[in-house]
Amino acid sequence: MSSSLTWTIFLVLSACFRTNAGTKVTSLTQKHERLDSRSDDMNSMEVVQEQHSQKLQEFETRLAAMETKYTVELNALKANCRAEVSSLRSRIEAMSVPLVFTAEHGTSRDYRGGDIIHFTHVIINIGNMYDDVTGVVSVPQHGVYSIYVRTDPPYGLNVYDDLELKVNGGHIINAIAEQGTLGSVFVSLQLEAHDKVWVAKRVGSQFASSVGPASAFSVVRVSP
Repeated sequence: MSSSLTWTIFLVLSACFRTNAGTKVTSLTQKHERLDSRSDDMNSMEVVQEQHSQKLQEFETRLAAMETKYTVELNALKANCRAEVSSLRSRIEAMSVPLVFTAEHGTSRDYRGGDIIHFTHVIINIGNMYDDVTGVVSVPQHGVYSIYVRTDPPYGLNVYDDLELKVNGGHIINAIAEQGTLGSVFVSLQLEAHDKVWVAKRVGSQFASSVGPASAFSVVRVSP
């Protein structure tokens, strides 16, 4: 084989090699570019996924905070409703319980000015308002109360009765009577729970009453 032929074959083989090598390099470059592109896409997807994850976490946090807030408000509302229902039930029960007291003096006794009159003959005392030991009515519940005081000195006694109705120590009105006359007063007052009501001697040295319906004291709640 001549040297020119050998050189020609060498050139042909070299050209083929370069062509194949170039083709492979181009193919590898393209594959690498596609891999880089896929890698970029994956990185972009990871970023988007992370952003979505953060937004989801923020939403869950806000949702939990709203649930806590509305749970607290709901519990407070329930507590207020229970308290109002309890208060209303107590008021209804209180309205259903009558508060009535009536008593007579029932005897003759000397009193000094300022002394509390003791009406010892208790006719009715529903609600236990009246204490016959102290002579004082203790109002158990808020409401409007009608109060009646009467003094009726019997004949044959030289007496002058001037009785004073008091609430918590304050003057309200007088019931005045001389021998042979009738003295009485009737008032309606707005009273609060634990108010104290009594009748006291204001003028004179003797409070006299015949046995039976003579001098009397009555307290009745007429409206809550």
